[in-house]
Amino acid sequence: MPEESGLKEVHVRLALKEGQTLYSSEPMNSPWRAVDVMREALREMDREMVCVVNLDTKLHPINYNIVSIGSIDQSVVPIQNVFKSSILSNAASIMVLHNHPSGDVTPSQEDYDATHRLSEAGKLMDIRLVDHIIVGGDRGDIYSFREHNEHLFTGAPDLPFVAKMNAGVMHEPVPVYQHSTEYARQAGQLDLYRASRKENIRCKEAIEDSIREHYDGRHLNSDCVKKVVDEFGPDRVFYVLANNIQFHDWDGRYSQQNKEWAKGILIPKDQTRYDDNRNIAFLLDSHPVLVNAFLDTARKQYGQEQRRESVLGKLSQRSASPSHPPAKPMPSKER
Repeated sequence: MPEESGLKEVHVRLALKEGQTLYSSEPMNSPWRAVDVMREALREMDREMVCVVNLDTKLHPINYNIVSIGSIDQSVVPIQNVFKSSILSNAASIMVLHNHPSGDVTPSQEDYDATHRLSEAGKLMDIRLVDHIIVGGDRGDIYSFREHNEHLFTGAPDLPFVAKMNAGVMHEPVPVYQHSTEYARQAGQLDLYRASRKENIRCKEAIEDSIREHYDGRHLNSDCVKKVVDEFGPDRVFYVLANNIQFHDWDGRYSQQNKEWAKGILIPKDQTRYDDNRNIAFLLDSHPVLVNAFLDTARKQYGQEQRRESVLGKLSQRSASPSHPPAKPMPSKER
């Protein structure tokens, strides 16, 4: 006879830890107020630390909780851990802070994605994320996601994005930024420029890794392109490759067809004050013959795909109403 099992009631309560106490008679309604309260706890850490401050209805801090302590350059942010203490504290909202020990407060794509996930989760639970702030070590610099990306914090829950969260599709692609640092500074778009530049460097490294993985000493396998394009998208892959060929226009190991193709992609000169070109940062170190073969494969696979899309687009435009403008062609489209 099977043994009977009973379902027992559990009691859950918040256990307060002995340690630093938050003192603030002012509401944490601005990034600087939040950092003033948490600065001492964050700036002495030599590793990335993610901290959630639980707030009452008037934005006064109730308590804080160290959610995770990462490696020297990254920290994992589990959503369930962020909101655990908030629920137990009956918090009305939360403020998330984390430090960059290097002092550079430029947010990574992972920082942006984590902010989006936390904000959407907070909307669903009615525990709003007030802000996510990066503190730059001893420099005193800060970065407020609300000040730079207010759309992440406002409005109703983004249900399509929540569906992606549940499906495990978390990463949002960074658009290719095709302007110089100077233009970005004048246009107030340095965040977009920096995020895109980091992705260019990551893409360059991914191309090099794929070439090493798929080159057998004699041939470059045609599977070398797909994984890179799946991660970064064809626009960025072609942008990085075109930048490489424009820099090496004199090199006879690149085909004339690829050189002509590269001229058709706008890559602005991004000069430093010492007249160095910042685009050198994502030049490929792989052998030019292999880079040329990689580009041949990419253009063949994705150029044909774009031509098919273009034909389908023209057919659909004939039957569409005049109010629908035609789609813009991809910058990497062959002429």
